[in-house]
Amino acid sequence: MKSLTYSLSHVGRYRLLGWGPRDYRNQWLETLGDIAHNRSQWRRCIHSLSSLKL
Repeated sequence: MKSLTYSLSHVGRYRLLGWGPRDYRNQWLETLGDIAHNRSQWRRCIHSLSSLKL
């Protein structure tokens, strides 16, 4: 099974998203995608942080 999934993780010279080692050059893009996916949770977090008195 492992060899099957490894061979499927490559399409030409490109990796499928989420397969194989992470490409840290695009990590900011993944983070942005996570933020967009959990928008309401991030809004509450930002609102809570902005209301802190430091």
